[in-house]
Amino acid sequence: MISLNIFAKCPNTGNPKKRMSKLLDKKGRIDLAKIMLINILEEIHNINISLKINLWVYPNVDNKWIRLLL
Repeated sequence: MISLNIFAKCPNTGNPKKRMSKLLDKKGRIDLAKIMLINILEEIHNINISLKINLWVYPNVDNKWIRLLL
Protein backbone atom coordinates (compact mmCIF):
# COMPACT_ATOMS: atom_id res chain seq x y z
CA MET A 1 0.00 0.00 0.00
CA ILE A 2 1.18 3.50 -0.80
CA SER A 3 1.49 5.93 2.09
CA LEU A 4 0.93 9.66 1.59
CA ASN A 5 2.09 12.13 4.23
CA ILE A 6 0.32 15.48 4.41
CA PHE A 7 1.85 18.21 6.58
CA ALA A 8 -0.40 21.10 7.59
CA LYS A 9 -0.62 23.88 10.11
CA CYS A 10 -3.69 23.89 12.32
CA PRO A 11 -5.93 26.62 10.84
CA ASN A 12 -7.21 27.59 14.28
CA THR A 13 -3.77 28.21 15.77
CA GLY A 14 -1.53 31.22 15.32
CA ASN A 15 -1.83 33.47 12.29
CA PRO A 16 -2.82 31.30 9.30
CA LYS A 17 -2.21 32.43 5.72
CA LYS A 18 -0.41 35.53 6.98
CA ARG A 19 0.52 36.73 3.48
CA MET A 20 -3.20 37.09 2.74
CA SER A 21 -3.66 39.59 5.60
CA LYS A 22 -3.97 42.54 3.20
CA LEU A 23 -6.98 40.87 1.57
CA LEU A 24 -8.64 38.92 4.38
CA ASP A 25 -9.19 39.40 8.09
CA LYS A 26 -8.09 36.64 10.49
CA LYS A 27 -11.43 34.78 10.32
CA GLY A 28 -11.31 34.87 6.53
CA ARG A 29 -7.79 33.45 6.56
CA ILE A 30 -8.80 30.70 8.99
CA ASP A 31 -11.75 29.80 6.75
CA LEU A 32 -9.49 29.80 3.68
CA ALA A 33 -6.97 27.50 5.37
CA LYS A 34 -9.75 25.10 6.36
CA ILE A 35 -11.24 25.07 2.86
CA MET A 36 -7.83 24.44 1.31
CA LEU A 37 -7.07 21.52 3.65
CA ILE A 38 -10.51 19.99 3.08
CA ASN A 39 -10.02 20.38 -0.69
CA ILE A 40 -6.67 18.57 -0.56
CA LEU A 41 -8.17 15.69 1.44
CA GLU A 42 -11.18 15.43 -0.91
CA GLU A 43 -8.96 15.38 -4.01
CA ILE A 44 -6.80 12.63 -2.51
CA HIS A 45 -9.90 10.67 -1.55
CA ASN A 46 -11.10 10.82 -5.18
CA ILE A 47 -7.92 9.19 -6.52
CA ASN A 48 -8.72 5.64 -7.53
CA ILE A 49 -5.78 3.97 -5.83
CA SER A 50 -5.38 2.54 -2.37
CA LEU A 51 -3.63 5.08 -0.17
CA LYS A 52 -2.83 5.28 3.49
CA ILE A 53 -3.14 8.95 4.39
CA ASN A 54 -1.10 10.33 7.28
CA LEU A 55 -2.13 13.84 8.32
CA TRP A 56 0.54 15.62 10.36
CA VAL A 57 -0.68 18.82 11.98
CA TYR A 58 1.39 21.48 13.72
CA PRO A 59 1.15 22.68 16.45
CA ASN A 60 -2.22 21.43 17.66
CA VAL A 61 -3.23 17.97 16.44
CA ASP A 62 -5.74 17.77 19.29
CA ASN A 63 -7.78 20.67 17.91
CA LYS A 64 -11.49 19.76 17.75
CA TRP A 65 -11.80 20.75 14.07
CA ILE A 66 -8.77 18.65 13.08
CA ARG A 67 -10.17 15.66 14.99
CA LEU A 68 -13.37 15.92 12.92
CA LEU A 69 -11.29 15.48 9.75
CA LEU A 70 -9.79 12.22 10.97
